[in-house]
Amino acid sequence: MAFLIFIVLLVALWALLRAEKAEQRLRQLGAQLDTVSQRLAVLEGGRAAPPVPVAPAGPVLPESVEPPPPPSSIVPHPVSPAPLPVAPTLEQTLGTRWLVWLGALAVALAGVFLAKYAVDQGLLGPAVRLSVGVLFGVGLTAAGDQLRRRSPQGGQALHIASIPAALTAAGLAIAFACIYAAHALHGLIGAGATIAGLAALSAAAFLLALSHGGSDGRPAGAFIALLGLGGGLAVPALVPAEHPSAWALFGYLAVLNTATLAVAWRLPTAWLGLPVLGGAALWVATTLGHDAEALPIVLFLIALAAAGLGFGRLILRDGTPRTALTDAWLATAMGAVPLLLDWLVLTATDYDAAGIAGLAILSLLAVAAARLAPVTAVMEGLAPIAAGIVTLALAQGYTAQGAALPYGAQLGVAGALGLALAMAGLSALGAQGGNPTAHRPALWAWTAAAPLTALAWAGWTFDRGTLPDGAWVAVATALAGGAATAAAWAGAEARQRPVPTAFVIAALALAGLALATLLRQAWLTAALALLVPALASLETRVKAGPLGDALRRGALVVALAVAIRLTLNPWVLTYPLNGASPLNWLLWGYGLPALACAAGAWLLGRRRDDRPARGLQAIGLVLGLLFACLEIQVMQTGTLTSDPFALLPTSLRTALFLVVALALAGRPSGGGPVARVGARLLVRVAAVQVVALHLGLLNPLWSSEGVGPWPVLNLLLLVYGLPALLFALVAWRQEAAPARRALVILVLVLAFALLSLEVRQAFHGTRLSGGPRTDAEWYSYSAAWLVYALALLGLGVRTRRADLRYASLAVLLVTVLKVFLSDMADLTGLLRILSFLGLGLCLMGIGYVYQRVVFAAARTPATGEPAP
Repeated sequence: MAFLIFIVLLVALWALLRAEKAEQRLRQLGAQLDTVSQRLAVLEGGRAAPPVPVAPAGPVLPESVEPPPPPSSIVPHPVSPAPLPVAPTLEQTLGTRWLVWLGALAVALAGVFLAKYAVDQGLLGPAVRLSVGVLFGVGLTAAGDQLRRRSPQGGQALHIASIPAALTAAGLAIAFACIYAAHALHGLIGAGATIAGLAALSAAAFLLALSHGGSDGRPAGAFIALLGLGGGLAVPALVPAEHPSAWALFGYLAVLNTATLAVAWRLPTAWLGLPVLGGAALWVATTLGHDAEALPIVLFLIALAAAGLGFGRLILRDGTPRTALTDAWLATAMGAVPLLLDWLVLTATDYDAAGIAGLAILSLLAVAAARLAPVTAVMEGLAPIAAGIVTLALAQGYTAQGAALPYGAQLGVAGALGLALAMAGLSALGAQGGNPTAHRPALWAWTAAAPLTALAWAGWTFDRGTLPDGAWVAVATALAGGAATAAAWAGAEARQRPVPTAFVIAALALAGLALATLLRQAWLTAALALLVPALASLETRVKAGPLGDALRRGALVVALAVAIRLTLNPWVLTYPLNGASPLNWLLWGYGLPALACAAGAWLLGRRRDDRPARGLQAIGLVLGLLFACLEIQVMQTGTLTSDPFALLPTSLRTALFLVVALALAGRPSGGGPVARVGARLLVRVAAVQVVALHLGLLNPLWSSEGVGPWPVLNLLLLVYGLPALLFALVAWRQEAAPARRALVILVLVLAFALLSLEVRQAFHGTRLSGGPRTDAEWYSYSAAWLVYALALLGLGVRTRRADLRYASLAVLLVTVLKVFLSDMADLTGLLRILSFLGLGLCLMGIGYVYQRVVFAAARTPATGEPAP
């Protein structure tokens, strides 16, 4: 039965070949006919125009007859260029490609099921079944290759649908499965023969992939190559060796990957590099889990990077613009992924010398590939990527316990690699004029400046006494001088595209390293802050240009570093203080940096008001506010670790925010965007603090804090009275009506709270929470609120402001509700009589004022005459 099925399949394939041959002959005849028609059209288009008929009455003079044009003057019709290939639609992709490959998979499964059927039925022995399977796979492969040979035109249906490639792939898969089954399931062949057979199939797949190629930009052969790569990668896992050897394994994988990348270049299909990288990562990670030797893995990674970058460069040079970006990213991955895998090797082998050597070689390969890349913006990004990976890998090595290399040797290797990357970056910058369209100087500047700077900082940070402080100061100073020299060279105006910023920031970072070696705690912060006005002063002496802009940005970077150190560094709270005295380290730790940033902002603003100048203004403002807030806490408690949310320091901070906001808003011409935005933010912060803390959590009515024994002259004036006054000044200067209205409401609420709490303080003393309430205290609230309402009414009438009169009515409504709902029940005797009597007289007096003053003014015309 199996033979019959096999014969039927062969007959069907023979019939398909014959039909394809006849169809191909018809297409060739049609193509020849089209060619003849085109040549006739060209000849007719270039023929001389027919003579114009002349009347017989007029003789034709011989001189009027012109000779016919020479054959060389016959200009054929221009041939229109071939249209660009159009991207296939989803329907075309599914109908002409994926269905075909699914059919190939079905054919391969048919072979498997055929073998299973023969086994189930006991028709043939294992050797015969597997031999038939191999022959069937070889037959399918030969059929696919024969179809390819008989349809050479790339636009024909079979090639468009990838039918020859699909048949070839199905045949290879069947043969691969049969050879593996002969070894793993039946033991018919040994491990060596199995490996040789499977490797031969992978090699055959690569050759067939080159033969099939692709059509219309669709590399059908790439799928055959992918099949060969997958089978080749699986061979070491499917057929394990009796004596495993990392050298044999990675040598085999290096050959396999190189062959795949060569096929990818010839097709061309750069995406084949992705499975190559995936397989390499899988085998490296698996091998490292079994304590393998590092040297063969490192050599494999070097071979992988060299092949990937070399063939990637060829693909970019010969590829089409349509795929240049994608190919460039894939080529960049071919340089970056081996570096990451080598970092993994270093981590697994405790920074073995082989891994470090591989890291150096791989980084130089990546930088060279980026330097010699064709015109593409992506490939040049490989240089800083490689520099970043090398820096991180070596910096992690400083922290490794029990590293194979001693710390001093690690520092030497890091210095050598950093200098090599710096030389490569400077060399690329020096050759900028050679190819300005492909050169991205900023990337090369960071490649040259960043690694050495970061490695120096990491080496000093994790140094365990290998080098003395004096040596670190000398190294940092020398490197800072070199970076400064490079900044002056890279920022020269004669250069086509000056890029001094990276070197300026590197010089500042290295100068900071020297200072960090010599100074500690607040003195280091002060020394770093003094660099800001120094850079700003230097910028004023440099001619406006790229170098001056780099100095401005450098000043801003230093200021940001100082601000981060002072705001996000929790250890500043543990620095020793001088008791509650304001003469402590905060003066030079916060006050001096604030003044330095303000001075730098002023110096930079003399030339122009740009982002660096505004950034220094903002940082100076923030540091100044932090200095004042911390001094308030120190003077209150004598320490920085105490609770900052007490009633007195909170009220002082609120007053500070409002005073600074008034000062910023009162500067000439608005003070710039930093002053305007800063004033708005401070007012909002103060308002939130007042509502949440003064009136909420820290309200002495339910908190346990005392307000002082003296009536009126106590802490309540500072907590509620002073903020109300400052908010009133802010509202008076406020132009936006919604914001002014909100501030006025807040002022009225604060005044009401002050008046009420002062009444309670008069009866309870320093502690307002708890204690019995007397009738006199309860009556005093009504009286005080009536006086407050009358004062608001009088002020509203005098200033003709309706919002104050509405506030007066609101307070009156609260008082009326209290009298009628509470005083009637709680008060007794004379106090209840006085409460209602006073309220009634006040209400009648207020009504009289409204009739005689408020509405009378509204009824009087503008001429001053009485209204009719």
